Amino acid sequence: MEKAAMAPRHRRGFASWSVLAILGPLVCLCLWGQASAQEPLRILAAASTISAVNEATRLFARKHGTRVLGVFASSGKLARQLAAGAPGDLYLSADPKWMNWAQFQRVIDAGSRRTIFGNRLVLAVTKGSGYKLKITRSLDLPALLGNGRLAIADPAHAPLGAHAKTALLWMGAWGRLARRALRLADAAQARALVERGEAKFGILYQSDVTANSWIEAAGVFPPESHRKIRYEIALTRAAAKDAGAQKFHEWLLGAAAGEIFARFGFEVK
Repeated sequence: MEKAAMAPRHRRGFASWSVLAILGPLVCLCLWGQASAQEPLRILAAASTISAVNEATRLFARKHGTRVLGVFASSGKLARQLAAGAPGDLYLSADPKWMNWAQFQRVIDAGSRRTIFGNRLVLAVTKGSGYKLKITRSLDLPALLGNGRLAIADPAHAPLGAHAKTALLWMGAWGRLARRALRLADAAQARALVERGEAKFGILYQSDVTANSWIEAAGVFPPESHRKIRYEIALTRAAAKDAGAQKFHEWLLGAAAGEIFARFGFEVK
């Protein structure tokens, strides 16, 4: 009777050990699979940085094995998305104004806020148009435009558009051009319109025309015609303590990323 009572307990123990022996590797494999399928970092970046940021994220992934997804739109739209709860680890704004707004909304980590690079404002045309202009207050841009259209980003939420409006006010041309200007959602869309020849001129960033096969700068707006163009980057509050996001933030401010941004026409300190 005693042996009979002991046997079932032994078999149960053996069965439990057998299940663990079989399932153990599967449990480990599942855990490894979860780690390897980790969500990529997300950088919400101004549309004018698309090419440079995509190049930077590819290099970072190769060197550090961390995937980064770029989400691009106007700086204002991205700031509002963060405030509405959109996922993101870093925010790269083309204007401190929107970084200030994001900080006021408590969606960025203020301590991580840094200036990353600058830019210049240019009057862009399709390549080979033959325009070489010195932009001054006396330049009659409406007359040069003729029956053509002017592509700008929307001043309401795109920093490029705000700079364009300020520059046109400085020239005394905003009143005559405001209704004729094609106001696009962001810098990338304004650039595309000039590339396709659907706008005779476009007010774009220097970085939009650098290494671009379809457009070029007909002239550069002088610094006094608009506010200084300064891009800033910060961690979001949600990612402020994330080691991967911190590493990417630090890397973007370093020499390797700086070389990429300079190559794409941004002014890196």
